[in-house]
Amino acid sequence: MLRRLGGCALALALLVPGPALVTSVASAAPAAGAASGSASPKSPLSRDVRLGHKPVRYDGKRPSVRLTFTGRKGRLVELAHWSGWQPNPCVRTTLRRADGSPVTPWATGYWRLPRTGTYTAVVRPCPDFRARIRLQVRGVVVQQADVDGPGTEVGDDPDVTHLLQVRVSDDERLSVRPSQTPRHLVLPDRTLDEELGHGWLSLETPGRTFVAAAPGSTIAVSRTLDHTATLDGSAVALANSGIGGREHLVAFSARAGQWVYPELVDDSGTVVSNGRPRTQVLGPDGRWVNSDVMTRCPGTPTSPSCDWFLRGPWQLPTDGTYRMSVAVVGSSPVESFSLRVRAAAVAPALTLDGPPVTYTSATPGQWVVGPYTEGLPGPRPTGGGVSVTASNPSASLTDWRMSLASGFSSAYPDQGVTTLTPDMPSQFAPEDGDLGLSTAVLTVPPDVMGSLEVRLGNG
Repeated sequence: MLRRLGGCALALALLVPGPALVTSVASAAPAAGAASGSASPKSPLSRDVRLGHKPVRYDGKRPSVRLTFTGRKGRLVELAHWSGWQPNPCVRTTLRRADGSPVTPWATGYWRLPRTGTYTAVVRPCPDFRARIRLQVRGVVVQQADVDGPGTEVGDDPDVTHLLQVRVSDDERLSVRPSQTPRHLVLPDRTLDEELGHGWLSLETPGRTFVAAAPGSTIAVSRTLDHTATLDGSAVALANSGIGGREHLVAFSARAGQWVYPELVDDSGTVVSNGRPRTQVLGPDGRWVNSDVMTRCPGTPTSPSCDWFLRGPWQLPTDGTYRMSVAVVGSSPVESFSLRVRAAAVAPALTLDGPPVTYTSATPGQWVVGPYTEGLPGPRPTGGGVSVTASNPSASLTDWRMSLASGFSSAYPDQGVTTLTPDMPSQFAPEDGDLGLSTAVLTVPPDVMGSLEVRLGNG
């Protein structure tokens, strides 16, 4: 199973960086027996090529493309295809011997040549496909990943496919941290995963996964360390144990509907913030929990700027055992941290022009979550809108942040977030998200507790 720490679209322009992307098809030699410019518009686009040839452009107007090349027995080859504007071109690929018989794929788009000889890669677009794509038959170089080492460097030849083999054992989870986003993964069942985003990857399906690395990149692979915690219990020590940015997986039990969040501090007791934490929650089914909101870091004393968003809290969908994934970007091999998995308190809903709602943090570091009115309008074109105001903080509530988020972060990656602080206790509220997802969150540092009143009103 593949998991991601971070969620975005893959830029497949990395397939062949640099000048190769603008190579004209005119540089490829025509197929034997074919006169240049004499082909009918309905005939295949045929070229004789060599492994690692300059990319061939295809505009979708021909019924297919035929790229003929010579290869030796046992050589692994890939037919790479990509489009500058469409991340997953709709094409079907096959490889045929000189006698026309098909070669069984090694993986989607890859073949291991059964004997030395001539082969033809055939590309056919899906019906009504008219995108312009580029095609290249490449030789493949396979390297073995160095696990818990300094990282594996791959070659910088853009006309070769660089595969990094990562072996995952039973009940093992590996964190893959590339210096550049890979093109795709070849999964243990030999299918491709092309939706990688730009973050770190986590692998836990037993078998061999191959990372199609960007040329010249370095890929660090490390074992995830397992821990067990009790919700609102004692802190768990997370030591990097020789690997900078090590991923930790902390198991805990919780009930459906609870909101949970990480209380992550360093050795000095300072909250880890400013974009360093990578946190996510895995459900009992092994899938990511996506019902989370983005909030500001909890308090000036713990983070002077508080300009970065943190991911969480998460609302849990079912009863069961969950796992919180935690890694600190840029942390050294000798650093250690401590984590408490916390449960947020729940406040009544905020309603437009309704009575103030009291948000009470009953124990040090406890966050408070509550919904706010559905159908809340956004800022008016002429200025003004709905204001949210925090007032009457208790004496013990010495530092806090109140964030209003219009939607879960997974459903609304560009969601509006309004944050109130002790220095700015009133602002315009963000427009509601759809499907009842609008959430207000009071966040406090680990040593702060107390209450305040929050109200929505026409401003």
